[in-house]
Amino acid sequence: TGRASLTLLHDLPIDTLKLDASFVRRIADSARDRAIVAATIALARRLRLRTIAEGVESPAVLERLRVLRCDAAQGHWLGAPAPAAALLALAKSAVPPHRGRE
Repeated sequence: TGRASLTLLHDLPIDTLKLDASFVRRIADSARDRAIVAATIALARRLRLRTIAEGVESPAVLERLRVLRCDAAQGHWLGAPAPAAALLALAKSAVPPHRGRE
């Protein structure tokens, strides 16, 4: 469209900013990629946006994201892609049924 990506942050009604896997995957080893991710998280916080990092494939990357205060993460280290029905079944099995007031 000829518009800069940062312009979209201003124009679109968003509440979450996704950090691209191409930067996230290298933050444990690359100071440059770590700086890009840190700056993006800082920008998102100033704009009151949540952040989610995609492409988390190691505990070292997950720890760097934790230190940088990224709000959420996704990737093979956390779990392989799965059909929605399987994820729903997993979520239901992890939450005890509501038993009313105690």
